[in-house]
Amino acid sequence: MRTLFTLFALILSLTLQAQTSASSADPKGRGFVIYEMTGDASIVKSGKPTPAKIGNLLNAGDVILFKNTGKVTLVCSHYHPFKYDKVKSLNISGIKDTCNPYSESLTKAYFHYIWDEFTKGHDHGDSRRKYMKNIAAASRGNNSCPFVTYEPWEDTIIFSGGSFNLNWKSMLPGGKGSLQFFNDVVGQSKITEHPFSQDMLNLNDLLAASKLTEGEYYWGIASVGSTPCYLNYLKVISRQDEDSLIKEFKTAVASDNAAQQHFSLGFMLEERHYFTAALNQYRLAKEADPQNPLYQSVLESFLKQYKQQP
Repeated sequence: MRTLFTLFALILSLTLQAQTSASSADPKGRGFVIYEMTGDASIVKSGKPTPAKIGNLLNAGDVILFKNTGKVTLVCSHYHPFKYDKVKSLNISGIKDTCNPYSESLTKAYFHYIWDEFTKGHDHGDSRRKYMKNIAAASRGNNSCPFVTYEPWEDTIIFSGGSFNLNWKSMLPGGKGSLQFFNDVVGQSKITEHPFSQDMLNLNDLLAASKLTEGEYYWGIASVGSTPCYLNYLKVISRQDEDSLIKEFKTAVASDNAAQQHFSLGFMLEERHYFTAALNQYRLAKEADPQNPLYQSVLESFLKQYKQQP
């Protein structure tokens, strides 16, 4: 009993220390973590130098000292990045950039996730979804029907090609039904109908069979010949449009680390329902840094959550 009490006290003590460390890094919004760094550097706290590394918490009065010159990107406690090139030293108290808690940006949700990963720690694979703001989603309410249950994220998909499966749970008689495409959200203008006997179909194959190109469509599941009670939104775009968006995101992230850039792009694309593009970026991040446990766990979580093939 005494051993259990001692173990509980130790866990409680470590938890309080972690919370204190995270909160002390946020005096009036002036706390920072090191997100990216190039060069040999140390951090001087209260006159004592220690080696600088990714994820270090920095407070007012701390100084980053480079052996020569280096680059460093910091993330502030209100989830904005600050990049400094060719610096010899950087005094946190001297940073003039404003860490505005009310400003929004393309990257804010991503850096919120990164801040909490560094300061609090999470189950890496699954925790990312709670930071995403469901940007670009149709948000038309519950997308399930009495005999069909869709995945919530299928309410909105933005697609430019590649292998991606649509999934649902059907309680239709015999497990058979049809996936139907429409031009309108109320289901009055049917384009095509695809009978099925399993609860998964490849979206790219469906579009090819339906001869659907770029545009906005709606799809749903019903018995053959019946109209679905709910239609999900699908936007088909060109690879050029997707590449333009990725280019914009790259500028916003401005990372010098290839793996880290791919990972951040995957997060931002997933947040905006570009699921195939996000999956590709998560895979590229893992390929660029196969030993990184975060990239591995997020890729595995993505494949499991969206029921996609490895």
